[in-house]
Amino acid sequence: MEFISTRDFDSDAERVIWEALKDAFEASEPGYCWHRYPITSMSGPRLEPDLVILHPQWGLNVIEVKGCFLANIEAIEGYLWYMRNWYDDQISPTQQAEKHMWAIVDRLKAFKYGLLRAETGDCKLTHRAFVGLPFITEPEWKKKFGNHISAPKWEVIFSTDLDPDRLRHKFGNAPVRKQQLLPEEEWDAAVAMLKGSEAIQNVPRRPTKRQDSKAAMLRQVEQKMKAFDLQQHKVAVQIPAGPQRIRGLAGTGKTVVLAQKAAYMHVNYPEWEILFTFYSRSLYGQIRNYIKQFVQEFSQGSIAEPNWSKVQVLYGWGAWDQPGLYRELCRLTQQPFRNYSDAQNYFATNSNRAFDKCCEELLTSGLVPELYDAVLIDEAQDFGIHYLRLCYQALRQPKRIVWGYDEVQSLEDLDIPTAETLFGRDANGNPIVDLDGVYPGDIEKDTFDVKYYGLTV
Repeated sequence: MEFISTRDFDSDAERVIWEALKDAFEASEPGYCWHRYPITSMSGPRLEPDLVILHPQWGLNVIEVKGCFLANIEAIEGYLWYMRNWYDDQISPTQQAEKHMWAIVDRLKAFKYGLLRAETGDCKLTHRAFVGLPFITEPEWKKKFGNHISAPKWEVIFSTDLDPDRLRHKFGNAPVRKQQLLPEEEWDAAVAMLKGSEAIQNVPRRPTKRQDSKAAMLRQVEQKMKAFDLQQHKVAVQIPAGPQRIRGLAGTGKTVVLAQKAAYMHVNYPEWEILFTFYSRSLYGQIRNYIKQFVQEFSQGSIAEPNWSKVQVLYGWGAWDQPGLYRELCRLTQQPFRNYSDAQNYFATNSNRAFDKCCEELLTSGLVPELYDAVLIDEAQDFGIHYLRLCYQALRQPKRIVWGYDEVQSLEDLDIPTAETLFGRDANGNPIVDLDGVYPGDIEKDTFDVKYYGLTV
């Protein structure tokens, strides 16, 4: 089973159940487990489940985790739990879990024109809602509440259920209809819906007779781009607590992954100032289109258009007739903006090195403000180091800079620079950016994108 956490855990309780699930399900076992994913409601406060499991044998399982102790629960009436010394006097954890579950079920039934909707109108996937109580044992619960009809024990995952065998038994023996193994097409559709794999919509193209024609090959590429593999999905929805590098060969879809990541950040944190920057001016419209479509997917259509004042798409240099990060920073700091010909003449060097000299000059001014909460850089291999440092300088803490790097497509050389080379060392001699290890939530600092969209001709 694949485990995908989109951020750090909000509580020790979430982490305890997460680790128990990882112990209970083998890595080779089919299925997925998400932490804080997907977004299930944008009406009012944004809502997302604590844990979601998609399993071919046990269907869809949603877990609402509460880190309370038995002493915190005074009484239970219906869905309502009366609490003592808790963040709220009344909570409804079972109802919370069911609300997330039904939101996902409705999306599953509507996906692929009802492929996962049975003739009865129900979802073909078994679906269940659980409350996770990792700090309460089943015996003490039964002593206080007995077999309370509002919270029968099969709906609750107790601390005494966290042994791998007992946890699997809990999922496999809940009194609901047993999951029939789905045909491959239906299972793939369920996975694709949860992963948001098909947000990119392409312009309809005329059918082609020749499979070796350019039109046929373009159609193949577009179809491949619509289906994210697991690694891409993980990278796209995980929000790191600092710098992150995405490495890969040309054609591995880093632009799409970065656009999805920007969209997911925007939907989750609409107050953030997010920058998506890139080298090739021709990508401008495509990147904006990708971000828009992924924002619509993650928000379930409730956000028709991103707030482009919060998600800025800027190519690196900028020109008199088109905004770019360098140009905007020059304007804000009242430093001279040098265009292509100005920079070549002033620095007496070619365009790529001239632009890096422009960025170095602006950095040296010491005036670059901290403007952004996240910066995503596509085509990072085509920029000089001072542009990346300019982006880093323009970030607020925790310096959430994410750069996609084509490992054998640099315009300058084939060497892959280290994070230390790109960002340098601080006054104490320590690397400013360290990519060793992982962030909380097992989010990798340095990840490799393996999907390839290219075609062999």
